Amino acid sequence: LHYRDHQLPINPRRGALVLETGLEALVASLGEGHRQLREFLPAEASTKNPVDMIASATPTSFEKAVRIVANDPHVDSLIVLYVPPIVTNAADVAQAIVRGNDAAKEDLKAKGIPPKPLVSCFLGSHGTPDELRSLQEDRIPSYTFPEASAIALSRAVKYGQWLLVP
Repeated sequence: LHYRDHQLPINPRRGALVLETGLEALVASLGEGHRQLREFLPAEASTKNPVDMIASATPTSFEKAVRIVANDPHVDSLIVLYVPPIVTNAADVAQAIVRGNDAAKEDLKAKGIPPKPLVSCFLGSHGTPDELRSLQEDRIPSYTFPEASAIALSRAVKYGQWLLVP
């Protein structure tokens, strides 16, 4: 994680996990985010906790969901997990994540809030394959396993908490 470019998360309970089969918020409420998600998710999707985008989630769904969740005041950081189904391809989803994150950064900047950390995990990908270079160029780390993404983010939380100690 590039700490100089993002707000360090200090609350270990206020993160969000975005999955290609669903968007699972690890917070009690996304506030207004539930209504915003309902506006574009299919009727079969659930906007309760967890929010399930269902397996037919498109790159556009990823882009919108990342932007909405990153803008939620109840969320301090995001982990985006992608398991490649047959209907989407990883490069399109990676570019959508970058677009959603860039839009969220602009939204937050306008409010005077630093960008929130976002890490990704593209299951079945070793390292950062060529089609996922857009993540690397936008400084979004991508891990091979979800556990590595969670560990990286938990270390960022610990570092953020340590910085607050006088």
